Amino acid sequence: MKQRKQQIRRQRKSSRITKRRTRYQTRIFLSFVYIAVPIFITVMLISMAFLQKSYHLTLRERQTSELQKINKQMSVVLEETRTVSQEIYYNSSIQSLLKQELSGKRYLANDKVAYYINNFAANRDFVDSVVVTGMDHTVYSTERAFSNLSYYRNIEKKWWYRDLLSGLQPYYWFPLADRNAEKTPVLANGTPQSGNQLAFARPIYSMSDYDTQLGYVIIYISKEYLKNIWDTSTWGKTANIMVYDAGRQMVAGNSAGRDYSEILKESAVRPGTTEIVRKKNVRYLVSCQNLDTGGWKIYMVTPMSEVDNYAGLLPLELTLLTAGIVFLLLFVSRFNARAMARPINDLSDLMDHYRESAENDVGAQLTLVQTAGSLSEEALHSYENREDEVGNIYRSYEQLIERLNVLIRENYVKDLEKKDAELALLQSQINPHFLYNTLDSINWMALANGEDEISRMVTALSDTFRLSLIRNNSSFISLEQEFQYISSYLVLQKFRYGKRLDYEILVPDPMPRLFLPRFILQPIVENSLKHGIDLQEDGGRIEVKLDIGADVVITVTNDGSEIDLAKMERLLAFHPKKNEILVFQKEGYGVQNINRRIKILCGERYGLSYEKTENRTICRVRLPKKTKEGE
Repeated sequence: MKQRKQQIRRQRKSSRITKRRTRYQTRIFLSFVYIAVPIFITVMLISMAFLQKSYHLTLRERQTSELQKINKQMSVVLEETRTVSQEIYYNSSIQSLLKQELSGKRYLANDKVAYYINNFAANRDFVDSVVVTGMDHTVYSTERAFSNLSYYRNIEKKWWYRDLLSGLQPYYWFPLADRNAEKTPVLANGTPQSGNQLAFARPIYSMSDYDTQLGYVIIYISKEYLKNIWDTSTWGKTANIMVYDAGRQMVAGNSAGRDYSEILKESAVRPGTTEIVRKKNVRYLVSCQNLDTGGWKIYMVTPMSEVDNYAGLLPLELTLLTAGIVFLLLFVSRFNARAMARPINDLSDLMDHYRESAENDVGAQLTLVQTAGSLSEEALHSYENREDEVGNIYRSYEQLIERLNVLIRENYVKDLEKKDAELALLQSQINPHFLYNTLDSINWMALANGEDEISRMVTALSDTFRLSLIRNNSSFISLEQEFQYISSYLVLQKFRYGKRLDYEILVPDPMPRLFLPRFILQPIVENSLKHGIDLQEDGGRIEVKLDIGADVVITVTNDGSEIDLAKMERLLAFHPKKNEILVFQKEGYGVQNINRRIKILCGERYGLSYEKTENRTICRVRLPKKTKEGE
C-alpha cells in the first residue's frame, strides 16, 4: 500500500513537472510572438506605405518628364510661328506690295514676295500654309489654289474673323479655324485630331507710320505635325494632352478617344506639379506646366490604372512575403523557445532535487538544506562548467546553499544587523571602483567601435567621478585637481552644447602646488552656462583664467550680461561671525554656498565678486596662497 502511494506521488510529480516545463516553454514562445510578430508586421506595413509612396513619386516624375518633352516641341511651334509672322510683317517687299494693293492696284505679280514667304516657311514642317491678305482680298497664299482657308470671302465667314478685325491684340491663336459659326465653338479633347485646324493670325501695319493697317497674315498649323507631337508620348493608352490659353480655353489636344478635360475643372494643380486626383473612385495623374506663350498651360491627364500596373502586385507580394517570414519566424521562435527553456527546466528540476533532499534529510532541522545526492556527478559537473546564464544561476544557487548552511551552522542569525552594516560599508568602498571599471569598459568598447566622441565623453565623465570621489579628511584640493575637474566638466558640456559653446582655460605651466577649497569652480561655470550661454541665441564663450600674485585670483568670464549686480551683491553679503545671515535664498544657492565656504575657510576678505561689461559677465574668485593641504 505504501509503495502504491509512493508510485502515485511519483506519477503526479512527473505529470506536474511535464506541465510546468511545457508551460514555461510556451510562455517563452508566446513572448517571442507577442513582441516580434507585431513589430515585424508594423515594419512591413510602414515599408509598404513608403514603397507605394515612392512608386507614386516615380510615376509623377515619369509623367512630368513625358510632358516636358511635349512642352518643348509645342513651345518651338508657338515661338517659331510668331517668328515667321514677324519676318513677314517686317519684310520690305511685302510691305510695298500691301501698300500698292491698298492704293487700288490688284493682283500684282511679285516674285520677291513669293520667294520671301516660301523661304520663311521653308524647313518649318509645322507650317501647313501661309496666307497674306489685304483689307478685303487675298494677296498671296502658299497653297496652289485658293481654298476654304485662303479665299478671303471664305475667311470672312469664319467664327474668328470678327476677333481679328477688332485688333485688340497684336496677334491671335484660333482653334477650329476652319469652322463657320456665329459664336465661338468650344474645342473638347474628344474632337478628332483631323477636326481641329489651329491657326495664327495678326494684322499688318505700315512700317512708315505704324498706324495704317495694310492687311493680315494667317499661318495655319499642320494637323499632321501636331499629331506627331502627341504620338511621341507612349505614356498611357488614353492619356489626354491639352493646351489651354490664358482665358482657360482649350487650344489643342491629342484627341485620345476619351475626354478627361472635366478632371481639370475639379482640380487645382499648380504649374510645375503633378498630383493624384480622384473622381468617382477613379484616380488620375494630372500634370501642369507653363508654356512659353504668356499665360498658356499644357496639361496631361492619365488614368492611374493605365500606368500603375505594379500597384496591385505590390500589396500582394508584400503580403505573401510577410506571411512567409512570419511563418519562418514562428518556426524559429518555437525552436529557440525550446532551446532556451530546456536548461531552465533542467535547472528547476535540479532545484526540486535539492528541496526533496532537504525535506527527506533526517538532520534537516539542523542543516535545513542538503546537496542533491540523488543526481549524478556528471550532471552536477555539466552545470558547473556551463558559461551561460544558466551556469551562473546554478553557481549562484550553489553558493547560496553553501552560505545558508554556514550561516545556520555558525548561528549567524543573531549577528544579521552587524553583518548588514559590514556589507553596506564594503559596498560603499567598492562602488567607486565598480564605477571606474564600468566606465573604463564602456570607453574601450567605444574605441573598439570607432566611437571616438563617446570615448572622450566617458573619459571626461570618469575623470570627474574620480576627482569628486577622492577620499580624504581635508576641505581643500590642489589647483591642478580642481582645474582637471573643471576641464572634464567643460568637455562634457561641449558635447551637450556643440557649436553653441566655446571655452578656454588659461593656467600657468607648470601649475604651482597650491590648494583651494574643494570644487568651488564647477557651480560658477554651471551658473555661467545657465544664465549666460543658454540665453544667447548663438551660444557664446567661457574663459577660465588663473592669476597668481599676492593672492590667487580665478576669473570666469562668459558672454551675456543679463546678471543683476544689485541682486548678486545682496546674495554675496555675508559675515562669518553673524550667524543670523546663514539663511540661503532660493535663487543663487550655489553662489551663496561657495562664497560662504571661502569666507569661513579662508577669511572675510576672500570670496566672490561679480561685474559686467557691455556684453560679458565676469566672476572673480579671490583666494589665499595656501601651500599646505591641511586646514
